[in-house]
Amino acid sequence: MLKKNQYIILFIIIILIRVILTYLTPLAADESYYLLWASHLDLSYVDHPGMVSWINYLFILIFREPLLAIRTASLTLLLFTLFFIYKTASVYLSNKESIWKILILFVLIPYNFFFGITMQVEQPLLLFSSACIYLFVKLIKTENKKYLYGLGLTTGLGLLSKYTFILLPLFIFLYILFNNKLRKTLISVEFILSFFLALVILLPLLIWNYQHDYISFLFHTRRLGTEPFFKYTLTFLSDQLLYFSPIMLYYLIKAYRKKNNLYLDIAHFFVSSFFIFSIFFTLSIITKVWGHWTAIMFIPFSIYIGIKLESSLNSIIRSQLIFNILLTFALLFTGPSVISLHDAYQNNYKIVQDVNKIQQVYKSHLPIYADLHGSVGLLSYYLKQTILFPEGEFKGQGVWGQNQFELWNNTTINLGDSILYFTYPTPEILLKLQIYFNKVSVYPEPKLTLMEGYINKYRFILCSEAKYSFVF
Repeated sequence: MLKKNQYIILFIIIILIRVILTYLTPLAADESYYLLWASHLDLSYVDHPGMVSWINYLFILIFREPLLAIRTASLTLLLFTLFFIYKTASVYLSNKESIWKILILFVLIPYNFFFGITMQVEQPLLLFSSACIYLFVKLIKTENKKYLYGLGLTTGLGLLSKYTFILLPLFIFLYILFNNKLRKTLISVEFILSFFLALVILLPLLIWNYQHDYISFLFHTRRLGTEPFFKYTLTFLSDQLLYFSPIMLYYLIKAYRKKNNLYLDIAHFFVSSFFIFSIFFTLSIITKVWGHWTAIMFIPFSIYIGIKLESSLNSIIRSQLIFNILLTFALLFTGPSVISLHDAYQNNYKIVQDVNKIQQVYKSHLPIYADLHGSVGLLSYYLKQTILFPEGEFKGQGVWGQNQFELWNNTTINLGDSILYFTYPTPEILLKLQIYFNKVSVYPEPKLTLMEGYINKYRFILCSEAKYSFVF
């Protein structure tokens, strides 16, 4: 009995290990920014649509403690994603053990196992992508147009998660367009109704952008072509190698080279993934593309490898397990050092006491500013108060989240006001602060210990008695 279910048991063990890592890992900077959205509920946001904030808000209502809530949300979304991957693999494989191996393979992809434990926009994106892929497969296999309604539903929900989801329905549309058997579905009543279903679901996004002069669309399109060609391409490729792993890449190439007419009906898994990769690779030539943006492609790639190399799944899993064990030890004791810096991470929760001591000097509640979207989010979480973002004289150039904070902030400082500013205290920034305030004092303590090393250099600067009124 134990041997028969050994891969189900292995799957459960891997999920449990991932759960332990989930609750050991401190709050990440980007994650804290999306957590901040849950306290500013809206139809959409500048950087992304609103799905992640709505899910965060719902789970915080249930679990109360924000970090516990959003990490539980991330885990829940993963389990639902795995459900749809299981359903998709079941269409092609009758061997349940092989299907469980594919689930293990997907979870062991480094992005999913390590980076995916945080609650980011990719987690709901992966869920709706996996559902969309399953419905697409059912449409191909059955030619039943009722699955178009599901595709319309998941397209709407996916686009409410992240704009890059559009690549998946775009591929599906092109596949149907060039498929002789399915092409006629594009002029069917079901297709037209599913299209309008997606539009109805997208109303929050469309209404919000209309109300804000399409700021979200403009924010993303204006990023194109702002950097020298190929500046970030090598970084993008190295990120892909890390997130997908050299082992998975090796077996992907091996699966692709395995020529057999029996596998023609799964070619779309490879083509869809390669289509997504190609788009982002092309974009990396003209702008910065972060490695996790390709997360969707890991779903069809995993299924493709699992089906084509079904007889080799044991060795693939074994190799990837060893790779992940090495990475786990590296992350626990070096880099983020989740174990060795555990006490330091926990001390972040005490920072509120130290900041209160600084505040007591003025016997009033000083406004606090921070100049990164992540540092604003992290301080908001640990200090349990509103943190402001510079929008005037100390406004940064090209800082992520800047347009969003412009909608929330009022950063006017009046004559005689004092503030706390959380930033990297370079000589240049201190000199500039002295122009606007009578006294500028850097506090070596308290400080945050974070996985993002660049923020660990940040300190609180007490800026006393503004010389005149200005917008910070």
